Amino acid sequence: MRCQDSCCVTAARAHCTLREAWVVRLAFLALSAVFFLAWAVFILTSLQFTLPRPVRQPIYLMYRLDGFNQNSRVYAQSQNSQQLAGIFSSWAGVPLHPDAVASPCGAIAFTTFNDTYSLAGPDGSLYVTPSGISWPGDKGLKFKRSPNSAQEQWIDPEDERFINWMRVAGLPSFQKLWGVLETDLRPGSYTVQVDNQFNASFFGSSKALVLATASALGTRNAYAGWFVLGCAVANLAAGCLMLYERRLSLDSESE
Repeated sequence: MRCQDSCCVTAARAHCTLREAWVVRLAFLALSAVFFLAWAVFILTSLQFTLPRPVRQPIYLMYRLDGFNQNSRVYAQSQNSQQLAGIFSSWAGVPLHPDAVASPCGAIAFTTFNDTYSLAGPDGSLYVTPSGISWPGDKGLKFKRSPNSAQEQWIDPEDERFINWMRVAGLPSFQKLWGVLETDLRPGSYTVQVDNQFNASFFGSSKALVLATASALGTRNAYAGWFVLGCAVANLAAGCLMLYERRLSLDSESE
């Protein structure tokens, strides 16, 4: 009789365990559906714009960050060896040891801008090339893969988008080149699909996408214009001050 009671208790426990397992599975499926919907709504974003007139290539696609202090001394100097949490495979897909020293290391590399963009227009998809967007002396020289980079490094250090991010901006609002369109754009409607991975609000900043063309003097840059204007005003003030002092000295000599 005791054996039968124990068997009943064991069967009841097994039944409860099986029911709890199904509850856990259903809860997991529900959470997965919620996360998928949140990812589809908040992570993937579509931007639309209309061109009233044709635009000649090359067209530069840049991301803009406002209020992101890359010029902070602590941030700019953060290139010491340290762990990058949550990274267990190299950029080539090879598993990495979780206790290994991160390469590349530091806060600049860890916070690299990782949004991606894809463009489509009246004629279909547009290819944005990532080649040739960094300084000529950076790729392969200042930023170079280790001998076993595919097995040891969590990101490709010769990725030119990564190289541009690693060049610290001097102001809290800046633009960095993400790619180049080498196709003329005709008038019409265009769509930009944004894979929204970089959490700018976490840093108290905001981000934007910029499409720009360039003249012989480069792309439009309001900061450069204000800097030149400020230098001109400062030189004018210095010149007026020198003339005033010269006039005072001549008056004192004549007396």
